[in-house]
Amino acid sequence: MKTLCLCIALLMCAPGVASAAERDTLTVLLIGDSTTKGATPRRVKPDGIHLEEMIEQLAALEPSMPAVKVINSSRGGETALSVVESGRYEEEIAPLKDRKPDYIFVRYGINDWFKCKNLKKEFPENLKSLLRRIEGDFDGSRLVVMTIVPFMPFEECEVVNGLIKEVAEDMGLPLFDIYTPYKEAVMKSGPNTYHVRRIDLEKVDKKYHEWLKPFTYDYTQKGRTRKVVLADDNFATIVAAVEEGRRIYDNIRKAIGFLLASNMSEVLGVFFATLLGFTLLNPVHLLFINLITDCFPALALGLEKGEPDTMTRPPRDSKDGIFAGGLGFDILYQGVLITIITMTSYIIGHCMEVGYFEIPKGVSDDGMTMAFLTMSMCEIFHSFNMRSQRKSVFSLPSHNKVLWGAMIGSLALTTLVLEVPVIANAFGFTPVSWTEYGVALALAFLVLPVVELVKLIQRRAARRAK
Repeated sequence: MKTLCLCIALLMCAPGVASAAERDTLTVLLIGDSTTKGATPRRVKPDGIHLEEMIEQLAALEPSMPAVKVINSSRGGETALSVVESGRYEEEIAPLKDRKPDYIFVRYGINDWFKCKNLKKEFPENLKSLLRRIEGDFDGSRLVVMTIVPFMPFEECEVVNGLIKEVAEDMGLPLFDIYTPYKEAVMKSGPNTYHVRRIDLEKVDKKYHEWLKPFTYDYTQKGRTRKVVLADDNFATIVAAVEEGRRIYDNIRKAIGFLLASNMSEVLGVFFATLLGFTLLNPVHLLFINLITDCFPALALGLEKGEPDTMTRPPRDSKDGIFAGGLGFDILYQGVLITIITMTSYIIGHCMEVGYFEIPKGVSDDGMTMAFLTMSMCEIFHSFNMRSQRKSVFSLPSHNKVLWGAMIGSLALTTLVLEVPVIANAFGFTPVSWTEYGVALALAFLVLPVVELVKLIQRRAARRAK
């Protein structure tokens, strides 16, 4: 019934629809969160008729209405800020301007209420910024702002809707108030009229149990009763807990990916150098890299803030292993990349020592020093790559100050080992000139643009696969 009301309201109550009746096809674009996506019906019955189809079918029943084509570009858990910061607006929504939608309905506010620290300040600013972008990109489309449905307590919903109304008035945009009829229906028929989450099955007629089980906090699956117990009386705690759990899991994967790629480069480097007849690094060098260069950045990655799309991603399959989502491939190619850079640095260091090009044999002190410096810096730079598996690290809205400190500290300790004569002699290193240091730094820096390029290719491939 909730979906039905939305469908009717969108087409019959939207401003200016009648004037578009002479068109052959009316294109409607929906942008919003899970309540606009229709996330619950999609989860319960993936092959069913969903919001887009229902709107189109209802419109077909009205003789005065043209044919309607609905594009639903909404995503569960999204906010007016995250839709932009996650990159989804530029990647998925902005390109829809080529479809020339007649109407664009925008609804955010529920997740913003959960996530904004200062709702009354942040939410209107974020919503206005989004709406201005849409206005600029979709010239000629009629932009309509929508109120939220009753999700939180009425008084909280009305605070959010009040902010939405103020934004619509300030920008001179029509407001589609879907909240008022929803509230009236809920007050008349009870809280389960339009929302079946978090209800007790014992209070509902048994004939509805099977349909309602996926949405309750108390249901039986495989003989076990599953319950969620809150320490406070705020369901926002569940959202915060899920978000924190996802952040921790993501950070574990980032640290594992970083450490395994680094260790793989060390193993592969020693292996291939041995095949070619020279010593890349001694055991003490590898031990230093593992304990100092790798350890601190890996710990810092565990403190990484959640990415903008943390709560917009679908839940991961419980059967997925730690290397799911392409992490195994990432570790492999990144390890090979660092290996190639390190071995290249070794050969350059040796050639700078002897004054001509040759493949080194045995032990080259200059080559080994260059390899140590390059591998250390390469892995330091690579820790920056690992802040996100797929997104460009330069697009992330936050900074990991601890990681910056770990990177600088690791680089300082590596330089100290090379520049303090007593320590350098103990490690078997030769003095490093500014030229050699610059070459090593330039080679190590290559890991950043190469990984960024691979990420870009992977993002485009993922979009094409959708």
